Amino acid sequence: MARLFRFVVYLIVALLALVFALLNAQPTQFNYYYGQLEIPLSLIIAIAIAVGAVLGVVASMGIVIRAKRQSTVQRRNAEIAEKELSKLRALPLKEKH
Repeated sequence: MARLFRFVVYLIVALLALVFALLNAQPTQFNYYYGQLEIPLSLIIAIAIAVGAVLGVVASMGIVIRAKRQSTVQRRNAEIAEKELSKLRALPLKEKH
């Protein structure tokens, strides 16, 4: 069921992108440092969205890497604590007289 739902969502997004591309197909002049191009407006917008997404992922990579490193350290500390606890449980109790 979830697979079907995901397929329907992807299909709707693809249809919306197609309609957007068809409605914005007029050529637009794109100026850059070394020259200019005439490309469809929808392509300019799609490229801008893709570049923004890539920049967002790159910007968040530092936070993700730091969180994964911290998680690894915490997991190691938990394993050490569990080993120490199992050793302490195995020790016999000493009675004081």
